[in-house]
Amino acid sequence: MRAIRAQQYRRDSPPRVCEDRLVPHAPLPTHTDLHHTVAELRLEPTGTPFHSQTSLLCPAIHDGQSVFVKITNDPEELLGTEALDRWAGTGAVQVLARFRNAVVLEHAGQTLRSMLADDTEAATVLCLVADRLHSHHVEHVESFPGLRRWFSALFADTDPELDVVRDIADRLLSAPAQQVLLHGDLHHDNVLYSTRRGWLAIDPKGIVGPREFDYCNLFTNPTPKSALNYFDTRLRVVTDTSGIDTIELLRWITCWSALSAIWHRHDGNVATAALPHAITGLAMERLRTHRAL
Repeated sequence: MRAIRAQQYRRDSPPRVCEDRLVPHAPLPTHTDLHHTVAELRLEPTGTPFHSQTSLLCPAIHDGQSVFVKITNDPEELLGTEALDRWAGTGAVQVLARFRNAVVLEHAGQTLRSMLADDTEAATVLCLVADRLHSHHVEHVESFPGLRRWFSALFADTDPELDVVRDIADRLLSAPAQQVLLHGDLHHDNVLYSTRRGWLAIDPKGIVGPREFDYCNLFTNPTPKSALNYFDTRLRVVTDTSGIDTIELLRWITCWSALSAIWHRHDGNVATAALPHAITGLAMERLRTHRAL
């Protein structure tokens, strides 16, 4: 599988479902929305606007600074904007201005994936960014959705091979633990390098749960080959850098990767479910070695 294809079809957030029906996507913002935003916030566009799956984006100048304007009507994207606002630039790009459903974000730079080829160095950066995000005190985190909501797809699944995983997930989510504002999608393409402020996260999901969850995404990214070849090395890097217990981390990886595979299958991407399924197997194998299953 080519790396670019793996990236394109990676499923890192839940399918948009409600009562077992697909939720219609919010309408994409228009160039008229951008025009109103530019006028209201006194922006100077510097490039051609473009659409992502959920948003309209445009590079611009704001108060003499290079920025990105992002306009969205998508509820999940708006939650992510709220998360960035709460972090106030600690470990993440800064929100410089807002107008209705538009947000002006500082321009950071190139992705971690494009800048660091050494896997250990990249994993260490992701751990340090996660720690900065989690260490920032955020008031009223209960206003964000809880992690158990994401895992509803795992608990609803009827595959008997996942009975053990569901039991582990239920115990992890029920255990008393400090609840922090999670990024929810922290991987090699969602961390950028700013020459002024270092490594910064972008595109958070805005969800609340134990901090261990935010380290799981790096185990299924950025390519299937690297995820499988460096599994044990990354395990050591994360535990050494974050201080998370190895068995606890393996349990979270097991549950996260099983959930990711389910999301892929729900999307009809059976082939791309193979990687998270394989990572689930590796994590469970290590748990058996530690006699922790």
